[in-house]
Amino acid sequence: MKKRKIDLVFKILLLEYTLTLFFKLNDLCKETKVSLKKLINLKILFKLSIIMIVTMLLSCDDKITDNLFQTWKHSHEEDEQGITVYRNSEYKFPPSRLREGFEINKDGGFQKYTIASNDVRKIKKGNWQKIDDNIIQLNFDDEETKPEKLEIIELSKEILKFKFIQ
Repeated sequence: MKKRKIDLVFKILLLEYTLTLFFKLNDLCKETKVSLKKLINLKILFKLSIIMIVTMLLSCDDKITDNLFQTWKHSHEEDEQGITVYRNSEYKFPPSRLREGFEINKDGGFQKYTIASNDVRKIKKGNWQKIDDNIIQLNFDDEETKPEKLEIIELSKEILKFKFIQ
């Protein structure tokens, strides 16, 4: 949250700087004694500032990337202090009975693989939606399963760490 506030303040300051530069450039254009070289340099600086602003506005601290869209298996051995750990399906897990998991698709589809008491794998289908830069909500097709919100702590092609939130 602090990083987002710092990013926002930085973007506002950058915008203010660019607007100031624009008005100075505008004032200089009105003067007749401005050298052509000085004017060209200011125009280049102004264009670079615009490019920087657009780049900053398009970038964000979004943890939801294409790495999320794959099949994940629960690595319960690595869970700690409220953080749940999943590994991609290619990971070499230590021996275990069955592992719960889920698959998240880029099109919004979602499947959760659970294990029933008789060791039979059950599939719960649904959809997911992005709530914030690092929060997704899983909505299940069956009405008895409540939606789950996940705050993504770490995400790469190999590992997904998250916390369940209310």
